Amino acid sequence: MDISVSMLGSLTSLSAGFDSPSSGTAQERGAVARAAAKINASGLLGADLEVSLAIDAQTRRPIVRVVDAVTHDVIEQIPPEQLLRLAAQLALLSEKK
Repeated sequence: MDISVSMLGSLTSLSAGFDSPSSGTAQERGAVARAAAKINASGLLGADLEVSLAIDAQTRRPIVRVVDAVTHDVIEQIPPEQLLRLAAQLALLSEKK
């Protein structure tokens, strides 16, 4: 299996590190992508599930998802969508001050 990087909603492809929105060298990003590929290839999640990586377009925060490999339905997302939207709203409020 491959890494599935989705373009759903406000998500764009994997383009940043996992520590903060602006961190992560290309080498670190590659290491994260290889780790996800290894998880998918190992079958640890079963034949019907895979890890999907993306970056939230609004917050630039990394997102890790467990998705159904056949239907591409999201089974679990970390952080949850509600938390990403809350972070975006808080960022907007802090910019206005």
